[in-house]
Amino acid sequence: MIEQALNTLKRIWTKHGLARSFVQLDYGSVALVLNLTNSENSRVVLRALEAILALLKGEECCDMLVKLGAVEILKPSMMSKYHEIKKTSLQIVNKLLASKSEGVRYTV
Repeated sequence: MIEQALNTLKRIWTKHGLARSFVQLDYGSVALVLNLTNSENSRVVLRALEAILALLKGEECCDMLVKLGAVEILKPSMMSKYHEIKKTSLQIVNKLLASKSEGVRYTV
C-alpha cells in the first residue's frame, strides 16, 4: 500500500513540475517521505528514494531537502546492502551537494 502511494507520488512529481512547486509549501509531506527512507522494508525505502529523486528534477526543492536534513537522514541508505537503494540515495545526495557547491560534481 505504501509502495503504491510512493510510486504514484513519484509519477506525479516526475510528470508535473507544478506539483513539485506546490510541495515546497508543504514540508510535512516531504519530511514524511524522507523519513520513510529509514523503513525496515527495503521496497518502501527504494520507492521513497525514487520519489525524492523525482522531486529533485526541479532544482527548487534542493534547499527544502537540505533544510530538512536530508543528507543526515539518508546516511543509512547510503550504506545499504542493497545496490539500488545505495545508488539512488547517492544520486540524491549528489544533486543536493551539487546544488550547494557550484562547479563541484561528485560521482556515484
